[in-house]
Amino acid sequence: MTMQQPTITLTVQQGPQRGQRFSVAKDSIIIGRVAGSDVVVSDPEVSRRHASITWERGQPIIRDLGSTNGTFVNGVRLTGPQALRDGDTIGLGKVQLGFQCPAIAGARPTVARPVPPPPAYAPPPPPPVEAGKGPGGLSWLALGLFGLAVVVLLVVAAVGAYLYTQRGKKVAGVPTVVINSPPSGSQVQVGQEVIVQVTATDSKGVTQVELLVNGVLYHSDVSPNPQGQSPFISRQSWRAPAPGTYTLMVKAYNAAGGVSQPAAITVNVIGAATSVPGQPTATPTVTSTPAPGTPTATWTPVVVVVTGTPTPTPTGCTLDAAFVADVTVPDGTVFAPGARIDKIWRIRNSGSCPWESGYTWVFVSGDQMSAPASQAVPATAAGATVDIGVTMYAPDTPGTYTSYWRMKSPGGQVFGQTCSVQIVVPAPATATPTATPIPTATPTQPPPPAAVIEFTVDDDSITAGDCTTLRVHIENVQAAHLSGAEYSNSGVTGPNWSGSTCPASTTTYTLHVIKLDSSTEDKTVTVNVTPAAPTVLYDFVDHICDATWTSGAGSLTCPGGTGDNEGFVVAVGGMELEDGSTWPKALETHPQWIDDGWIQGKYHLPSPIQAGDRFVAKVGFLKDAAAGNVKFMVTAGTNGGDAAWSQVKPYNNSLVDVSFEFDPVFVGSSYVSLRVLANGSSGQDWAVWVEPRIERP
Repeated sequence: MTMQQPTITLTVQQGPQRGQRFSVAKDSIIIGRVAGSDVVVSDPEVSRRHASITWERGQPIIRDLGSTNGTFVNGVRLTGPQALRDGDTIGLGKVQLGFQCPAIAGARPTVARPVPPPPAYAPPPPPPVEAGKGPGGLSWLALGLFGLAVVVLLVVAAVGAYLYTQRGKKVAGVPTVVINSPPSGSQVQVGQEVIVQVTATDSKGVTQVELLVNGVLYHSDVSPNPQGQSPFISRQSWRAPAPGTYTLMVKAYNAAGGVSQPAAITVNVIGAATSVPGQPTATPTVTSTPAPGTPTATWTPVVVVVTGTPTPTPTGCTLDAAFVADVTVPDGTVFAPGARIDKIWRIRNSGSCPWESGYTWVFVSGDQMSAPASQAVPATAAGATVDIGVTMYAPDTPGTYTSYWRMKSPGGQVFGQTCSVQIVVPAPATATPTATPIPTATPTQPPPPAAVIEFTVDDDSITAGDCTTLRVHIENVQAAHLSGAEYSNSGVTGPNWSGSTCPASTTTYTLHVIKLDSSTEDKTVTVNVTPAAPTVLYDFVDHICDATWTSGAGSLTCPGGTGDNEGFVVAVGGMELEDGSTWPKALETHPQWIDDGWIQGKYHLPSPIQAGDRFVAKVGFLKDAAAGNVKFMVTAGTNGGDAAWSQVKPYNNSLVDVSFEFDPVFVGSSYVSLRVLANGSSGQDWAVWVEPRIERP
C-alpha cells in the first residue's frame, strides 16, 4: 500500500523568484533549473538537476546531484546525504530556499551515514554437550522464544512506520492550514513584532483562522465573507512579553463548522538587545545547537521580521490639475456678436508630476467659439500655478455659449478638473416707440408711480439634474429682461411671471428692469447646484471571472491559486494593504513568476463607453510585499488593447488614487482590460486593485 507523504513547502527567500512557494507531497522531489523538475528554480547558478529530497524511514533526506555550485544546508556544504528539519535553509548557489514541514517540527536533525559493518564474530567456548539442545547448543525452547520476539518487534515497527507516515494526510471535510512564516526555530527579541502569515484552504470556504500562543487563544482573524473564502491568507502580529520558547499554533474553520488539524512552530525569544543611541540596531543572528554526536553548523536563515519602516523612494508620479480662478471673463460676461474674447484661467498643478515641454490645454466639449483645439502650457512645477490664455470669438447668433477645457499630457492622457468659460451674446435691443406728447393746458405732470420689482427663486440649492422655479413681480416699469442658464436677455411680462430653470452648475440669474423714467435697476438670485452622485456602470470585482485572464504562460483559471507560477487573480476583500487599510472589494493580480512577467484580465462591458464615463480605483500592494514593483495599466478600445492609463508603482506604504475620464477615442468601445507588468523581478508583486469600477455621471 502506497503511503501519502507529508507536505514539504519550499519558499524562495533569496533569488529572482523571491517570495514564491512550492508545496509538494511526494516520496522523491527533484530541485533543478529545467522544466520537469518538481521544483523549478530559474537561476543560472542552479544546475539542471541540482538536488533531491527523498523520504527515508520517516525523515526527509537531501542529496546533492553533482551540481556545479554545490548544495548547502544552513550555510554548510553537503558532502553526503543529510536529514532536514523544519526551518532549515537550503542554498543553491546564490539562491536560498526556506524548508518547512510541520509534520517533522521538533524532530532532531541527524546526518545520514552508511550503516557501519557488524563487529567480527568471535565464537564462544564450546559448552558441554547436553541432551535436548538445538543447533549451536541452544535449547529448542530458547530458540522458540527468540523467534517470537523477532516477529513482535517487526510488527511493532511496521505499525509505527504506518502511523508516522499518516501524520501528513489531510482529514477529509476540514480545512488545510500552513504557516508560511516565520520558520520554526526562529529567534527574536522581547517585544519585537513577529508577523505570522498563514494560508488556509477548503472547498467549502474558510471562515476563521485562530492563532494560539502556548495553547491560549491570542487572536482570531475572521473572513469578511460569511460563506468564507479559499484561499484565506491571514497575517497576524504577535510580540513576546518575556524571554523563553513559545509555541505558536494556528487552526482554521470552514463554513460547515469543520476545524483543521493544527499547524505549529516554535519561536525562541531572547532579552531585548541594547543599542547605542543614534546607531542602527543589528539584525539578530540565529544559531542551531546540535545534539551530541552530530556535526556543528552555524547558520543565519532569513527568519527575523524587520520592525523598522524603510523610507519609501517613489519612482512614479500622479497627474492632476485644479481650477484656481477666472483671471478674465467670469461666467455670464456679455459680448457683442463677433467680439474677441481673451479668456485666462489660473490653474494649479495639483499632482506630483512637473508639467514640462509637451503639456497642453485642450478643448474637450461644448462651444469651441473659433478657438484653437489646444494651447501650449508653460513649464509648471508640482504645486505651482500657471495662467493659461485662449483667444475665442463670440458667435453671431444671440444666446449663451459654454466651452469646456482640460489638461493633456505629452503621452495623450487627458487629466484634471474640467474648466469652462460661459459668455452671453445678447439679442438686438428693440427700440421703444416714443409717443408724441399732446400739449395740455396743465403746466406740470404728476410724478410717475413708484416701480415694484421683486425677483425670487423657490429653491436656491438643488442637485444637478433637478429644477427649480424663478418668480418675478413687476409693476410700473417699461420692460424687464432675464439672463442666466437657458435665459438669454429673455423678455419678462408683468405683473407676475414664473419660469422653470434646470442649471447644470451653480448659476446667477440677473433681472434687468427699465423703469418708467428710463432709469434701470438689476436684481439677482443665485441657484447653488450640488453635483449628482455618479452611477456605478460596471464593478470589476463583481465580474472577476466574467473576464478572460491571461499571462505570458497562456490562459489562466479564475479564481487562481496564490502559488501558481503562471500568475493568478483572486478576490482579496478584507485583507490588509500596504498602507494599513482594508477594503471590502479588491482584486489581487500577480504577474507570471518570471522577470518582466505580466497578467491581464479582459472585460466585455454590458454597454459601450459613453462620453463622460470615468474609471475609478485605488492601486497598491498587500501588506508586507516589500519587494513589490509593478506597472499598473488600464487599456480599452475595440479589442481592449489601447492604453487609457498607466503608472509604475513600488511598495511604499501608500495607495495611488486612479480617476480619469475616458478619451473620446474610446467612446463606443465595449472592452476594458486590467493589466499588471512586473517591473523586473516578479517576487512579491502582490498587486491589488481596490474597488475598480466605471462611473457614469
